[in-house]
Amino acid sequence: MGFGFRIYFIGEDDNITRIPLTRFERIRNTKEARFEYKDSRIRYAEVILALENRKPVSIARIVYGYLKFDAEGKVDEEFLSTEEQVLGDVRAKRAQAPSSLCFFLQPADACQPSL
Repeated sequence: MGFGFRIYFIGEDDNITRIPLTRFERIRNTKEARFEYKDSRIRYAEVILALENRKPVSIARIVYGYLKFDAEGKVDEEFLSTEEQVLGDVRAKRAQAPSSLCFFLQPADACQPSL
C-alpha cells in the first residue's frame, strides 16, 4: 500500500480544480500567478489518499485552508506572512507537549494518550 498526494482548489463558485503539487508550490511561493483568482480568496484542500495498485482506496488525511490572491493573481505575501506566524505558534505549542499529540497516518494504538 502506498500514498498519493492531491491538491484541489475550490473556487468562489464551488468549482473544484485539481492542481499538480509542483504548480501548487510555485503558486504558494508567489512564482506563478493564477489570473482567474485575482483579488479573491479561495479554499484549497490537501488530500492524502491510501493507494492499492495505484488506485485510491481510502482517504488518510485532509487539510483545508485558504489562499488570498492579490490584483496580479499571485498569493498575497502579507497573507502568507500571517499564515507563517500562526503555523509557528502551532509548532511551538507542539514542541511544548509532544506526548499529548496524535499525528495522522499512525496506527490507532499509537494514538493512545500517555499517562
